[in-house]
Amino acid sequence: MSLVIGETRAIWSLVRRNFHLLRRYLGWELVFWFYNVINTLTIGLIGYTMPAGPTRNHMVVYLTIGALFMFLGVLGLVRMPDVFNRIQVGTKATTLGFLSIVVGVFFFYPEWWSKLLVIAAFVLMTNPLGSHNLARAAYRRGEKMVIAGVDKLGGLSGAASEPAAAQGRAGSPTQKEAR
Repeated sequence: MSLVIGETRAIWSLVRRNFHLLRRYLGWELVFWFYNVINTLTIGLIGYTMPAGPTRNHMVVYLTIGALFMFLGVLGLVRMPDVFNRIQVGTKATTLGFLSIVVGVFFFYPEWWSKLLVIAAFVLMTNPLGSHNLARAAYRRGEKMVIAGVDKLGGLSGAASEPAAAQGRAGSPTQKEAR
């Protein structure tokens, strides 16, 4: 019975948090919602300008899925509680959204397959690297996570931590000796 009560309280706190976030950011959410609805409709209508054929429906579906992922990324930027979650949501949603749009463009211009493959590879390499660097800079700046967890990097500064350097091999200088 206590498990049910605990889960009910957790769900209720999530509902209350989302309600307060909605109240706090209602103006921004309406602006983002309106922008993304127009964006999604525009991308979908671009697909319908293509002459009727078997690939048109696939293209419209992929373009719309990509635009919806972009919308979820923007919504996540507003809704997530800390910088690390915002970075994660923004990176994943924009990567998936962009790749879906690239697949949709492939259905429109199949002769561009090599260019689209290079663009997709570039995005798959640079988005995670960029988000990693942003998260690393935020961590080094001292940003805290809202949900407490284990800090596996705690105590690390630069390339090696103090305990790791102090346990060096015999004859190798520690960090204090090297300074």
